[in-house]
Amino acid sequence: MKATPRKILFTAIGLLAAVGSIVGCGSGSSTTNDAQGDAAPVKIGLSAPLSGSTASWGTDYRDAAALAIEEINQSGGILGHPIQFVAEDDTMSNEGALNVASRLVDEKVIAVLGPLSSSTAMATEQVYSQGGVLMFPPASNPKLTQMGFDNVFRMSPKDDQFGAMDAKVAAERLGAKTAAVIHDNSTYSKGLATYFKDAFEQMGGKVVDFEAITPGEKDYSPVLTKIKSMNPDLFYYSGYYPEGAALVKQGKALGLETQYLMGNSNYDQQFIALAGPAAENVVMETLTPVTLISSDQAQKYVARYKEKYGKEPGFLGHLAYDSVHILKQAIEKAHSLSFDAIKTVLRDPGGFQGIAGKITFDKNGDIQGSPSIILTVKNGKFVPYQ
Repeated sequence: MKATPRKILFTAIGLLAAVGSIVGCGSGSSTTNDAQGDAAPVKIGLSAPLSGSTASWGTDYRDAAALAIEEINQSGGILGHPIQFVAEDDTMSNEGALNVASRLVDEKVIAVLGPLSSSTAMATEQVYSQGGVLMFPPASNPKLTQMGFDNVFRMSPKDDQFGAMDAKVAAERLGAKTAAVIHDNSTYSKGLATYFKDAFEQMGGKVVDFEAITPGEKDYSPVLTKIKSMNPDLFYYSGYYPEGAALVKQGKALGLETQYLMGNSNYDQQFIALAGPAAENVVMETLTPVTLISSDQAQKYVARYKEKYGKEPGFLGHLAYDSVHILKQAIEKAHSLSFDAIKTVLRDPGGFQGIAGKITFDKNGDIQGSPSIILTVKNGKFVPYQ
């Protein structure tokens, strides 16, 4: 029977729709899918800030993950399946992260890299658990793995660990007896500040001020002037680098010439760019930057990252890179794409190979043995603190 123009048109539209359903993804997302034959792709999602003040973290996380996925797809995928990458912008807000979680569950991703902040990770872990999605967040609030969900595998140390380490740096390395402690009232920042305060006081130190600022404000001079009048040995800020840079810059401009110790979320080249000369001599303890890890895996990662993106790797990206390769190793150990089978294998005490060495997760999903380092700023660059 002869086809009419109308039938031909509807057939073409149907074919285009079918193709779109295969290669498409959520609005605002990016995908990578290097197909291996006819095998169905394994989908891995990403929830991170790809816009806004902390976009440098999110784009680094995305780019590092894309590098790992490219490597795996070029070597045959996972159990013969290619990886399809679905990267979404959560703007590092609870609302944005919940919207992303809904989209990624609908996309039937097997795992999500992120969310990056404690508040967004905690807001979404029930959604991902109910959707059968594994989570690999670098979020550090201890409560994240204490909420009864067994799908979370934390990729960074906890705030109680970092708070105690920062307090030890303050008391033993910087010789501080008194400290002003500032946070931004977020789950992460307030938690880290509280752990620092408790540990510092247990070491005999005195916290002369403990209060919150509002992120995004232009002028922090009222709180900085108040702290200046207290003359503390140390100024400790536990929030993120945009506000950390502003506090250091404005504090030094006001004559608050004390020692500045910053939480690990201030380790970013943007901190130096935003603070300018005021960044000099600021100290922070953070995850060991991948550029300072001596393993062959780390050096290969740095070289590949620089070749592909034309810049140095950022603060957190290697954790996303590790997450992708750990997931691959777990799936291959389980020889299954089953959510429950992979969860079980991820808690294997034999662990997995990461950039800095062996990585294991305890029964709660907390990572064991992440290396950290004390850094300071000298001549506009982060260098190990001596």
